[in-house]
Amino acid sequence: MELEDLAEKVLKNLDQLKNVLKDKIVHTEEGLIIFDDPLKMVIKKDLIEFYVHEEYCGFVSPKKCEISDEVQFEARLWLEAMSSLKFKRFSLKR
Repeated sequence: MELEDLAEKVLKNLDQLKNVLKDKIVHTEEGLIIFDDPLKMVIKKDLIEFYVHEEYCGFVSPKKCEISDEVQFEARLWLEAMSSLKFKRFSLKR
């Protein structure tokens, strides 16, 4: 599945994601922030930005993907996890 498709699934289920990851997400005006040191993801209304050591590495939206090679593998893992029902069930059980 393409990163754009995964981003679309994540953004469509944003309210559920907020509930599932409520202890791991920081709510700010900028968006929802998830820290996975050194990776930081900022989930906004229409796109997901990625940072490594606070350096911007790109974004993924349902229509476009501009992401550096440095973060592409981790971005895919996170997007697959956040768009997966298995991830939601696992998180709810914890």
